[in-house]
Order: sequence, then C-alpha cells, then structure tokens
Amino acid sequence: MSNNIILIISIMTPITYYYFNWCYFTLVRTLRGLGNQRPGWIMVTATLNYLLFVMCSLAELNLIWNWTAFFLFLMTETFFYCRGGRKEAAFFAFIGILCGLTVNIFCRCVIAIIISQPLANFDNHVVSNTENLKAIPVSLGFLLGGVVFRILVRPMPGRRIRTLLGHSEHLSFVLKVMTGMFLYLFLNLLIYQTRENGLLLKLWGIKSCVFVTAGTYLGIRFAQQMCDLSDFRNRNHLVRQELLLKSQEEEKLRAEAYQDTLTGCYTRLYAEEELARLLKEGIPFSICFADLDGLKQVNDRYGHEAGDQYLVAVAATLSGICGELEILTRYGGDEFLALFPMQSTAVISNRMQEADRKLQRNGESELFSFPMSLSFGVANSSESTDMKELLRIADKRMYARKNHKSEDLMEQN
Repeated sequence: MSNNIILIISIMTPITYYYFNWCYFTLVRTLRGLGNQRPGWIMVTATLNYLLFVMCSLAELNLIWNWTAFFLFLMTETFFYCRGGRKEAAFFAFIGILCGLTVNIFCRCVIAIIISQPLANFDNHVVSNTENLKAIPVSLGFLLGGVVFRILVRPMPGRRIRTLLGHSEHLSFVLKVMTGMFLYLFLNLLIYQTRENGLLLKLWGIKSCVFVTAGTYLGIRFAQQMCDLSDFRNRNHLVRQELLLKSQEEEKLRAEAYQDTLTGCYTRLYAEEELARLLKEGIPFSICFADLDGLKQVNDRYGHEAGDQYLVAVAATLSGICGELEILTRYGGDEFLALFPMQSTAVISNRMQEADRKLQRNGESELFSFPMSLSFGVANSSESTDMKELLRIADKRMYARKNHKSEDLMEQN
C-alpha cells in the first residue's frame, strides 16, 4: 500500500474505534437509564481499548487472545459504568464483543474475496508480514459495529433488551447462548492461520457471521418472549390477588350488612331479602316477631352492658329453637324476627312459649341480676302474600301479647 493510504488508515482506525466505543456506551447508558453521557469516560475507555489493540498487534498475539483481552476490558469497564450488576455488564460486553468480532470477521472475509488475498494477510502479524491488510477491515468493522449499536437503541430492539434486563433468570439463559456464540467465533479465528487463498474458507467465515448473528437474535428473541410470558403470569397473579382481595372485602361488607355484630344473628336487610324470596317462590312459611320485655328498664337500672347481655341471652335462646333451614334475625333495637319455612303457627307458638319460659328461668338464676322474658307474635304466609302486611300482622299480635302481659302484671301487683 502507498504511504498516503497507510496514513489515511492510521488516522481512520482510531476515529472509527472511538465512534464504536461511543455508540457502545450510548447503548449501555440508554438501555440502563443511566442519565447523561460522560464524555470523559468515553475518551478514557476508547484510548485504553485502542492501546490494547495496538499492543496486541505489535506483539502479534493470536486474534483469539486479542479479542479475549478486549472482552475482559469491555466487561470491566461496563461493570463500573453501570455501577454494579455483573450479569448486565457481561450481557452488554457480549453484545459489544459479538457485534465487533462478527462485523470484523465479515469485513475481513469480504475484502479478502474482493482483492483475492489469503485470510492470513488479515491476522495480527502486522510487524513480520509487510503485506498485512487488517487495518482496512478493522476500521470498516468498527464503523459498522457502531451503526449496529445505534440500531439496537431504537424503540423495538431497545424494548426487547430492557425487558430482558428486568428478568435475571432469562438473562442467564441469553448469557449461555452468547457464550456459545462467542466460542464459535473464536474457533473461526483459526482460519486466519492458514496461507491458503481459498474461496471456501472465506465463505465459511461469512457463514459463521450470519450464523452467530441469527443465533444471538433468536436467543434474545426467545428469552424476551419468555420474559413477556413471565410478566403476563405475574400480572395475571396480581389480578387474581386483587380479585380475591376484592371478593374478601365484598364478603366482609356483606357479612357486616347481613350479620349483627352483638348477637351474631342476621340483620333486618337479610330478613327482608329472605322473606321476599320465600314469597316469590311460593314456599309456605311462618314468621315470628319477638320483643324483649323491659329492656329499657334494664338499661336504665343496670346499664347498657346489662342490656347487651339481655339481647345476647335472648339471641342464644331463640337460636336454640331454630332449625338448620330456619332464620333468626335481629330486626331492630330489641326486636327479633324469625322465619320458619314449612312450619305452622301452632308449632312456632309452642316453641316460642318454651323459649320464653327458659328465659324467665334464666332471669331468676344467679347468672343474671334482672328478670328476662319476651313477647311474640306469629303469622303464616297463607294470611297474606304481601310482605309488609304479613309483618304488620305478626307485629300486631306481638304487641297484643305484650299488652296482655302488662295487664296481668298490673293485676298481680
């Protein structure tokens, strides 16, 4: 080569490597979200790495050792640039080394075909071999490598790489794929040791570059799809958790709406819903209104805590006379409403009288310091198909019994 061409190449090679290095760390910075670029870092690392190449060339080291040293330098620099994260540093270093080595091998093989030179003239023997032409494909390779990095920063490939960086388990898989591609390219560097000027070896080198590019892409693409599936599974799990939490909250609200906290009985809302259902389905039933006798006097004389004990005692007593399919509700302050499907008023009246007698006995025991009893009124669904009317009938009979009790008490006094 003429002196002018050698001078131009000598100038272009460090410039193209600086471009390669700048594009590489721009890729790392963008995909890792590291903020503004650091020009000083780019200049220092580019200088160190280029000096490494020069020293390896002057020492005429085998290309395998040359690129191994470059990989270790690049991974170390990336590790500190990313401020930690060994897997991420190795991943980006593999991208840099695979891209740089692939385009270099490709350019060396293509140029060797064009100018009909053996691949041995493109190895690291720049001192002992005056016909060494590696500077041309190396400069072109660094330039094309930088262009590839610029492409990888674009939205679609960038999104895939960002997704992969967020999944350590799938990133490990890609690192294994890249290691395999890296070793495969290293084996292809052995072809630069032959002096044979055969087309087959050069085409083999080009084929290897295509194979590594396709293999790396497919490995990253597959891992990214696995990441998407993992994200979908995680989102699905979160949605299920949210639905479960919402269902539990709804059940809690439903329980609060349907269950009285003091007595544990159902509430008025539940009683009216069940009553409406029985009427709609035409199921025969009886209802019973029960009202505590003298609750106000107990509250006034013994306190509201005693009144609560009174309510709980009545709820427990009435629960004892209700079967599995029968419903006891606290309808109001001192009123209970019980629903008895498929039962007559006579049967229910007998049960309620027994419950009243049990309460009175408990009120006379040492367990309670106040008398207890209840008044009740029973109605049957055959008397009316209107819910309000049926409740009115039972309520009227309950107050009639309460008034009768009051009259008997006045006569006794």
